[in-house]
Amino acid sequence: MYEFAQALGFVGMACNVGSYQLKKKKYLLLCQVLGGSIFAVHFLLLGGWAGFMMNAVGVFRGLVFSREDLSKKASRIWTAVFFLLFVLCYVMIVTVIQPQLSTADRIMELLPTLAMCLMTVTFGLLPASKIRAVSLVGSTLWMIYNIRCVAIGGVICEVLSIISSTVGIFRYDLKKKAAKK
Repeated sequence: MYEFAQALGFVGMACNVGSYQLKKKKYLLLCQVLGGSIFAVHFLLLGGWAGFMMNAVGVFRGLVFSREDLSKKASRIWTAVFFLLFVLCYVMIVTVIQPQLSTADRIMELLPTLAMCLMTVTFGLLPASKIRAVSLVGSTLWMIYNIRCVAIGGVICEVLSIISSTVGIFRYDLKKKAAKK
């Protein structure tokens, strides 16, 4: 089962890393929905509760925010809803699912929660260019969590996501600014 879980991590990695090379926000998010679905199963098989729950909620978040007809008001409401869901998942993990966690383990479980909350704000309120920039912080938090869970595909995914986000920033965002000058 461990080998299967690790293989799933590599499939999820391909989806997430590739998403940063998509120009439109809708397609970027839908590609991440697929990657998040795969990573949810991956973390469940590895026993990473925060990884599982954050990715499971993240799938629904991606579907909601990929809608191009989502108004700014609705986007703000959904941002608050998903932010709250991520926090509630964390509380459930440390009080119900794994109440015996040490302080250090609780902090480690908090990292993907922070990453998902941060990305939720960007998905709901910002264009793709800002998503790429903020994802650098989120990927760093996820990378630390992946190292703790020995999620090999996840670690490589975050390293590649950081590289891919940076390339996307140069390809679309900085190039676009330079062309305007």
